[in-house]
Amino acid sequence: MTAPRHWSRHPVLSAILGVFAGMLTIALIEWVGHKAMGTANAPEPAKASSAMFGLVLIAWLAGAAVSAWVAGRWNASGRPTAGVCAALVLWAATGLTLWMVPHPIWAAAAALLLMPAAGWLAATRAAKAGA
Repeated sequence: MTAPRHWSRHPVLSAILGVFAGMLTIALIEWVGHKAMGTANAPEPAKASSAMFGLVLIAWLAGAAVSAWVAGRWNASGRPTAGVCAALVLWAATGLTLWMVPHPIWAAAAALLLMPAAGWLAATRAAKAGA
């Protein structure tokens, strides 16, 4: 029989902390990008440059990976479930953003295909490191 884990290591709490870490990562990368490259006007996001959309894509991928890693390490169960769930929450939020704000097809396709992969890789590595 194994000893019960502390309540703070619950998978749901781990996933919530992972989502917050991922959102913070995305916000910080996009903030730095806006300082470096400027911003597009809110009513005309289609006038943003490809470099701006590329930076947003990098932020989303890093956010998915960080959220999965933090959730997996915090949970420390040796399973990637909490990390994958955290990355999928950010993936769903990205899908909502893509639906509401026009993005180029390449950026939308890359985000929707690569975010789950980044989350899965980070979650499995965090699970191996935590086991």
